[in-house]
Amino acid sequence: MDINREELETIIKSFNQSELVYESNGTKLLKHQAVEALANHFNITTDFNIVSVDWKMRCCLIKATAQNENKKFITTGEAHPDNNGFEFFVAVAEKRAIDRAILKALGLHGEYYSWEEFDHRSANQKKETQDDAIDLHDEIVKKIDKQKDLKSFVKELKKYQKYFDSLKTKDEGKWHEAMTLLKKRRTKLGG
Repeated sequence: MDINREELETIIKSFNQSELVYESNGTKLLKHQAVEALANHFNITTDFNIVSVDWKMRCCLIKATAQNENKKFITTGEAHPDNNGFEFFVAVAEKRAIDRAILKALGLHGEYYSWEEFDHRSANQKKETQDDAIDLHDEIVKKIDKQKDLKSFVKELKKYQKYFDSLKTKDEGKWHEAMTLLKKRRTKLGG
């Protein structure tokens, strides 16, 4: 079934504008309930799989699929301390993934975004999260550095490979500092 754009816009306009539809600096946001209502109306089904969860790092990646009669749309949703202030980060990642997939199936992604995709924390709350992330970074480096033998060192380092790959793009200086320290430790362990 092709999505009738006029019908779609009429439904969006019928939503309670103060509860389900928002505009923030020119960006149109739909609450999760609104996105699900649209999916239900247009017979779009969804499914998801957890790709990765790191409870200590408070990171999650979810893959979601939205399908109408004609086509399948696959996308991801993520949550981590840099973009999420909620305690229930897995649920946030799930909503982000499902909402993105539905919005793509509706042909709205890029024009409308899910409310869940935006970080609604204040600047102070974001700063607190960044400070926690710095502490977590130090914990990770110490955890790897304290390994007693080369095998456990390499195993622990591999566990956090995605974190370090991400860090290299976000803060190359911090990454370089960590890699220098860990390289010295690896050499000391005989590697």
